[in-house]
Amino acid sequence: VKDTDDASEEDGCWENDGKSCVCRPAKETRYLMARMSFAYRRSAKAMLVTQITTFCAFLATATSQIMPIAAFGIWAALVVAMNYVLVITIYPTIVIIHEVFIKKYESMLLCFCCRACKKLSSGTSSNNDTVEPKPETESVEPDNATTQTKPRTEGDGDDDADGDMAPELQRQLSEEEERATEYRCFEQFLYRQWSAFIVRFKYAILFVFLVIFVLAAYFGGQMEAQSEDEAWFAADHFMQRSIDKSGEFSASETDNLVAVTVTFGIDGVDRSGTSRWNPKEYGSVIWQDDFDISSPEAQSFLLALCDDLKNSDLVYAGNLVECPMQQFADYVEFIGETFPYQSGGG
Repeated sequence: VKDTDDASEEDGCWENDGKSCVCRPAKETRYLMARMSFAYRRSAKAMLVTQITTFCAFLATATSQIMPIAAFGIWAALVVAMNYVLVITIYPTIVIIHEVFIKKYESMLLCFCCRACKKLSSGTSSNNDTVEPKPETESVEPDNATTQTKPRTEGDGDDDADGDMAPELQRQLSEEEERATEYRCFEQFLYRQWSAFIVRFKYAILFVFLVIFVLAAYFGGQMEAQSEDEAWFAADHFMQRSIDKSGEFSASETDNLVAVTVTFGIDGVDRSGTSRWNPKEYGSVIWQDDFDISSPEAQSFLLALCDDLKNSDLVYAGNLVECPMQQFADYVEFIGETFPYQSGGG
């Protein structure tokens, strides 16, 4: 998106402001250089403001302690900066190449439909002019600046005895129409033919899009959840055959489970001397020096926690929970002691 915005900004300065604000010298090369210099200076400043805001926004995420988020922020900020460098270096070169070598063939390659429509409309208007003769008119200049004409009659006198034809009526172009005369071929097509088509068939276009929306909503409502794995390869592809063969072997229902370990007595992690960009460097565990599970209260708490985990909905099966305190309680009962165990010296 940023590429498109920057290119549109520079292209607008090149086509509009550059043409109107740069005088055309005798040599075409100097004209192109002066025009590009003007467009470059104006668009580069405008794009720099927008790029700086986006660059700083992404760079702010680099302060995150979560490595993937920080890495994404730095990567995105570098992409924005490199995009700006490329737009102000490579894109002007492409614009000059287009202006010198491609633009002269643009009408033939890209605007065939536009030119055909123009020829058709001009041919129709010329035929109408030859079939229907215009009456003789006299030019009348009223107080305003608009030129008007009135038909000549037999009793108007011999003001044009020399046989000269009266001037034809020419409608004064509006400011928008005068600007349209400077449009390029494809822009002329959009301004005249395409916009006229949209205005003329607006209700039909709305009806077509309404039908498309209704059909999309209908077929979207027929969608169901995927019943089988997506086949990314052809049926005879060696990878697909390997996947199909692996599905023929029975697998345990616990193969895809995620093992979670709950550890007590940790005070934190010492990450000094480690790099957050290296996922293999975890740091050193800081243990709690005053942590003690020998008290009857701590033993009872850990055993109750084991029972809660076995009955939790987040656990696939209670028999898969391995609890050292439960094993210790079973051992104490096996040797004839009571749980929670309290040593004789305590």
